[in-house]
Amino acid sequence: MTTFDWNMHLLYSNVFIVVRTLLILWSGVQLNNESKKLAVIIHFANLPTLNVEIIRLLTLVNFDTVFFSGCRLFNIKGGIILRMLGGILTYELAVVQYGGTV
Repeated sequence: MTTFDWNMHLLYSNVFIVVRTLLILWSGVQLNNESKKLAVIIHFANLPTLNVEIIRLLTLVNFDTVFFSGCRLFNIKGGIILRMLGGILTYELAVVQYGGTV
C-alpha cells in the first residue's frame, strides 16, 4: 500500500466514523425535539371540552421526557454531539500524529 492509498484510507474511515456518529446523535436530538411539539399542539388546540384523558395526556407529554439514551446512563441532547465530536477528533489527531500506533 502506498502512502497516498494509506492517507486516503485514513481520511475516508475518519470522515465515515464522524459523519455516522453525528447522524445517529442528531436523530436522538430530533427525537427529543419532536416529542415536545405534541404538547404545544394540544395546548393551543381549540378543543370544546378538556376531559380527563386530554389533561392526563398533556401532563404526561409535558413531564415525561423522551430521550435517546445510552442504557439510561446519559441522555443524548444537543451538547453531547459537540462532546462526542471533540473526543473523536482528539483521538483521530493522536492517531495521525503518532503514525497509527495508538
